[in-house]
Amino acid sequence: MFSTFDYAATGELAAPFSKATAGQVGSVWGLSYDVSSKKLYAAAFLKRHASFGPNGIGAIYQMDGTSATPTPSLLIDLVANGVDVGTSSRVASSGAVDDPNELPADASQPSWDRDAFAQIGKISLGDIDISADGKTLWAVNLKQRELVEINLTNTTVTAKHAITDPGCSNGEFRPWAVKVHDGKVWVGTVCSAETSQQAADLKAYVQAFDGTTFTTATSFALNYSKGSIGNGPGDEKWQPWKDTFTTLASGDFAIYPQPILSDIEFDMDGSLILGFMDRMGHQVGGVNYTPNYPDDDTMIQGQTGGDIIRVCNNGGKYELENNATCSSGSTTGKDNGQGPGNGEYYWGEMWDFNPFNADGGYHQETSFGGLAFKAGSGEIAVTAMNPLNPNANAGGVIWLDNATGGRAANAGVQVYRQQDGTSPYFGKASGMGDVELFCAEAALQPDVSLTKVVDKPTAKRGETVIYTLTLSNTGTGAATGVSVTDSLPAGVVYVSDDGSGAYVASSGVWSVGSLAANTAKTLKITVTVK
Repeated sequence: MFSTFDYAATGELAAPFSKATAGQVGSVWGLSYDVSSKKLYAAAFLKRHASFGPNGIGAIYQMDGTSATPTPSLLIDLVANGVDVGTSSRVASSGAVDDPNELPADASQPSWDRDAFAQIGKISLGDIDISADGKTLWAVNLKQRELVEINLTNTTVTAKHAITDPGCSNGEFRPWAVKVHDGKVWVGTVCSAETSQQAADLKAYVQAFDGTTFTTATSFALNYSKGSIGNGPGDEKWQPWKDTFTTLASGDFAIYPQPILSDIEFDMDGSLILGFMDRMGHQVGGVNYTPNYPDDDTMIQGQTGGDIIRVCNNGGKYELENNATCSSGSTTGKDNGQGPGNGEYYWGEMWDFNPFNADGGYHQETSFGGLAFKAGSGEIAVTAMNPLNPNANAGGVIWLDNATGGRAANAGVQVYRQQDGTSPYFGKASGMGDVELFCAEAALQPDVSLTKVVDKPTAKRGETVIYTLTLSNTGTGAATGVSVTDSLPAGVVYVSDDGSGAYVASSGVWSVGSLAANTAKTLKITVTVK
C-alpha cells in the first residue's frame, strides 16, 4: 500500500491524507508524481512475503493525488505491452501454506516464498520517473536491464532502451534508480559481484542517457566501511549479492547487507544525492521463515542497513564525498569511520540518534533507499527504519540537512510500526518504498540556458553574418522577466533582427519576457563585417 501526508508532519502518522491498500496495488516501490495532471504513479516490484497487485508483476498504477479517498487504477500492464519483466513462481493461495511458493491469505501468517529470495532485484520493476513536460514515464525493467519509455498521452510503450553495462565484472550489473534531470535520464546501477563474491568487485555507477547513448557520469567502489547495522560482526561492509540465505548475525536476526543504488536526487548546486537500499531487506521479512523449505521454519527478523552518499559538484566535475568532505566543506561525520575516506557526509542517518555523538547510534545505517528533495529546502527526505525515538521495528521518513549532514529540524514521520510477530508489516526489513513530493508547484523551477551560433566560421569585409541566439527552458516552471544582454562585437555593423522590437542593438539587450517550461525562443541578428 501507499500513504500520503503533509510535508511538515512529525511524529506517528495517525491519519494519512489518502492511501491505497495492498489489495488495490500490492507491493510497489517506484513512485512518480505529475504536477500537471495531479496523478501519482506507482510501479509493481518483487518483495518476498508480499504479493503483487491485481494486475501482476509488470503493472504500473495511477492514483488521483488531490482526492482524500482515491481509487487506484491500472495505468499500464507492461507485460501485456510486450515488456519481458520476468516470471514469478508464486502459486495462488489455497488458504493454508502447503507450497514453498505460496503466500497465505492471512498476512499475519508466515510463508516460505522460496523462489522470490533469489529473484529480488532481478525481475519486475525498479524505480520510475516522469519527464518535465509530463508526457513520458520512464521505468527500469530489472529482468532485461532496460529503460522502458512510456508515452502517457496514449499509454503505450514507445521504446525499450538496453542499459549499457558500465564495466562490471562478469557482466553482473543491476540497475534500479532513474531520475529525469536537465534533459537527460539518469540511471543508477551497481556491480553485484554475484559470481566472484569479492567485495572489490562491488561498484556503483550513475549513467546519463541522452536518448541514444548511456554515458557514465560518476562511479565509485563500494568496498568502504559504513556504519554497523547493529547485530552482526562484519555488517559494516557491503556484501556481494547472494541468492541463498546467509546471515552475519546469530540467533534469529537476518543481516547480510547487499547494495542496490535505488534513488537519485540533485541538490541545488548540482551535487548528486544517492540513496542505497539493502537487498536483504526485500529478501526477508520482519518476522518470517527463511526460504529453506521445508527444513527450516525458524522465524527470523530482518535488519537492514542502506546508505546515503553525496557526490559533490565541484565546478562541473563530480567528486565522491571523502571523509565527510565536499568542496563546500566537511560535516560532523568526519573521521567517524563510516563512509568513503573514513568519514560519513550524512551522519544523521542513525538510531538511537544523539546529536552530540556522530559515532553513536545502535543502528548506524537506517536508510531504506528512497529519497525526495524539495527545491530550496536545504534538506533531503529519506525513507528509513526507526524514524522516531524510542520506537523500534518501525519505518517512515527522516529529513537530513544537506549542509551539515545531520538531522534537519523535522524530527521525522513514522508510517508504520510492527508491534509483534503477527503484525502485517516488515519492521526493520525495508518496509518502505520510494517517497515522492505531492503538490510540488511551489518547487517548480525554471532551468534556462543560452546558446549562440554564427552561420559562417570566417567572413570578409562587407560580408553578411547571422548570429542565432537560442534561449531554452528545460525546467519544470516558467521563467519570467527574462532578458539577455549580447553586445555586438566592434568589428560588425548591425543590419536587422527578427525580434519584432524585442532586441535593441545599441544596448545589446534582448527582452525575452516569459519563457514557459520546456520551450525555447530564438533571435537572429544580421550584421555586416566592417
